[in-house]
Amino acid sequence: MSALSWVRKNADEYGIDSSRISLGGMSAGGTLAMNTAYRLHNGTIKATDGTTPKPPAAMVGFYPGTDVAQMWKDDVAGTRAACMAQSLHPWP
Repeated sequence: MSALSWVRKNADEYGIDSSRISLGGMSAGGTLAMNTAYRLHNGTIKATDGTTPKPPAAMVGFYPGTDVAQMWKDDVAGTRAACMAQSLHPWP
């Protein structure tokens, strides 16, 4: 959100149309972008510095996690087992 606020605030200086600013990301970044856009749109997230930006014009996610609870339940690609093993034996 801080980056989105910064881009909106400095849009004129960099020749950016602030009405067309979008968010995007790949994998976990796509999940973060998707959740940020959704929560800004429905008003369930606020910036800690008091300058909550308007929602982005669009959001693009490249293979984001869209249903993490279902992915955990289905153990997609063995990730649950890998996560559990990691929490039992953290990397040094």
